[in-house]
Amino acid sequence: MSQLSEFVSKHHHQNVEELKELLRIPSISSLSEHKEDIQKATS
Repeated sequence: MSQLSEFVSKHHHQNVEELKELLRIPSISSLSEHKEDIQKATS
């Protein structure tokens, strides 16, 4: 198994959880009320 495959397998759960957290952030970046959400997504 390649190093990349091993890494992906080892960190699958963590990666999925991080992706779900990112997807929970409202994506309407043109509204000033979502400024904090957009900054959170970039960190």
